[in-house]
Amino acid sequence: MHCGCGLVPEPGGAAARPDQHIAASPPGMDDIEHLVSLVLDIEHPIGICPVVPGRIRGAAFFPGGTGVVVGNDPRTMTAGRTLPRSGVLILGHNFHNKANYCKTVQRGGEIDRNATWRALLQFLHSCGIDPEACFYTNALMGLMDKTGATGPHCGHRVPAFRQSCHRLLCATIHLQRPRLILTLGRPATRFLGEALNDLEPWSRMSSFPRFDSGELWRAGLGLPRVGLRRFAAVALVHPCLRGSNLRHRTYGGRKGAEAELAMTRDAMRACGMLSGGDADVAG
Repeated sequence: MHCGCGLVPEPGGAAARPDQHIAASPPGMDDIEHLVSLVLDIEHPIGICPVVPGRIRGAAFFPGGTGVVVGNDPRTMTAGRTLPRSGVLILGHNFHNKANYCKTVQRGGEIDRNATWRALLQFLHSCGIDPEACFYTNALMGLMDKTGATGPHCGHRVPAFRQSCHRLLCATIHLQRPRLILTLGRPATRFLGEALNDLEPWSRMSSFPRFDSGELWRAGLGLPRVGLRRFAAVALVHPCLRGSNLRHRTYGGRKGAEAELAMTRDAMRACGMLSGGDADVAG
C-alpha cells in the first residue's frame, strides 16, 4: 500500500537480491523499471523510509528520480529511462529526507533549486563530459526520517542494509557498464571502497588531504573492476562543499580545482574516454 509521495512500507523482511551479472534489463522492463525491482527488494532499517524510485518527473538523482537526463540545458532537462551504456556513473551518498523529497515530487524536479546540480554540471562541462552520458545515483537507498537532509543517520550504519546497497550498486555497474565512476564526497567514496575489492583502500578514507598525500587516487586510475568490467574511478569533493574544501586537493603538482580537473581527465584517458594527448598523469 502506497503512503503518499511514492513512499512505501517495509517489504516484510524480503531478502536483498544478490549481485546480478547482467548486461540488459529483463524483457518487458526498461532500465529504470529493472532497478526499481531491485530497490524494492531491499529491507530498510528503522529511520530509513523506502521510496518508489523515479517518482520525480524531472531530472533528479536516483532513487528520487530516474537518475538519467535528456538534454544539456538545466532549464529544460527532462528525465530519461535508459542507462547511458559505457558512460559515467556519478555516485552520491543518499537522497534527501522525507520532507524534501515530497516537496521535490510536487515541484517536478531538483535541478532548479539544487546547489549540488549547479556545481556538478559546471564541473562536468569543464571536463568535457556530456550530462546525458551520466547516470546520477546514490550509494544508500531510501529517505532519512529526520529533520535535516544531510549528515549521518544511524540507519545508514546497519550492516545488512549497507550490504544490500552494495549489491544494488554492483548490479547497476553490470547493467550500465560505465567507463568512469565519480564519487561525490567522503561517504560515497568510502562506500565504493566497501563495495569493490579493487578499491578497498578507499573504504578507510578519512580526509581528502590524506587521500591525496597517500596517493589513494592511484587505485582509481588503475582500472578497478566489477567481475570482468573495468573502469576508472575518481573521488571528488562533494559539489556543495567545493567552496570550502576544494582548496585542500592536490594532484601531480596541482592544487584545488586544477587538481580535481587533472585527476578526472587522467581517469578519462585511462578508461579510453579521452585520447592520450598532453597527459596530466602524476608521476
